[in-house]
Amino acid sequence: MSIRKQRFIHKLIFVLLPVLLLLNNGLSAADTRLYTVEVEVADRSQAAVDQALPAALDMILVKLSGQAHATANGAYNSVLKSWVQRYGFRTQLVPMADGSREKQLRAVISLDPAEVDQAQAALGLPIWSGERPKIVLWVAQDNNGLRSFLPEGAEYTRHILQDISGKRGVSLQQPAVEADGEAIDGAPQLADVWGGFPEQLSEAASAVSADTILLAAASQRNDYWQIRWNMLSLQSNASFSSEASVFEDALVDGLNQVIDSIASLQSIDASDQGHWQESIDIIHLPDASAYQQLMYSLQDHRLVTRVQVDSVAGQRLRLVLNVNASPDIVWGELNSMLELAYIGTGIGGVAAVFEYQQQALSVETPVENIDAQ
Repeated sequence: MSIRKQRFIHKLIFVLLPVLLLLNNGLSAADTRLYTVEVEVADRSQAAVDQALPAALDMILVKLSGQAHATANGAYNSVLKSWVQRYGFRTQLVPMADGSREKQLRAVISLDPAEVDQAQAALGLPIWSGERPKIVLWVAQDNNGLRSFLPEGAEYTRHILQDISGKRGVSLQQPAVEADGEAIDGAPQLADVWGGFPEQLSEAASAVSADTILLAAASQRNDYWQIRWNMLSLQSNASFSSEASVFEDALVDGLNQVIDSIASLQSIDASDQGHWQESIDIIHLPDASAYQQLMYSLQDHRLVTRVQVDSVAGQRLRLVLNVNASPDIVWGELNSMLELAYIGTGIGGVAAVFEYQQQALSVETPVENIDAQ
């Protein structure tokens, strides 16, 4: 493509950008995955679904607040049927402790995000505002001096951990370390997991696109399990401990501690919640593609309830945001987005100005084919 033609397309994009703004004005969105849960039911009847709704609300509040024991205490039972957006059923074969499998029927229920958000605020629960962690977990065991990884056949134990992480709204991976008794290439060393050295496993974590490394070293003494936990995440590194007479109970307790810790770093207390409407400017917005990606990011953000376009002039975009947390907190959250950098307060009633950070150009792109900004 000639440079002249590329420049023509570049100009055409900015001619079309105001049209795109008008078409997308006033959009809002929510991560519907956080408002969808699975509840075990006895059958596929409407009565069974209705009976499961209070549990469904509590499970959603757990995911949204980051608190393992969040509950509405039945306060909305009389209106929950009107909050249901959709539901269906899923049958699953669940591993049991004795090695057998049990067929389980679950209702997959989605509730109205707006109604749930209002309930969460009324109940005084915090908002877990950040991106949910993508955890990779390796477990090492010491049975009376014999150390090993969690066995390949420990399906029941792995299922319990996956179930808990799912209920907390967190992604959890438990990669295999052996196949047919042989170590898998790139798998961690047992000594690193047992010793609690997560920094040694960064490459293995990257291979599964995880941002949080979690190591559990479990030892059994006199029929009692004690577990040391070491975590390395984007926010912090931390150590925990858990213990119980039942191995899975000790694992669940420790995993909940880890998730509680991550959520607490990203939680917004009820005192910082409310409803604000503020104008912001985005400068150096390069093209319509960047605009579209930015709008998607804002609409998906937990603290942004509505996005309205006020105006566009050249590479400056003015938006009106409805937010459900203190603006200073929201600006900090937006500043953490890869494509935005906070500059300061604007003029003429503009609460904040952000600069769009264009991604680095690919090394394969010829310099002469890039329009000067």
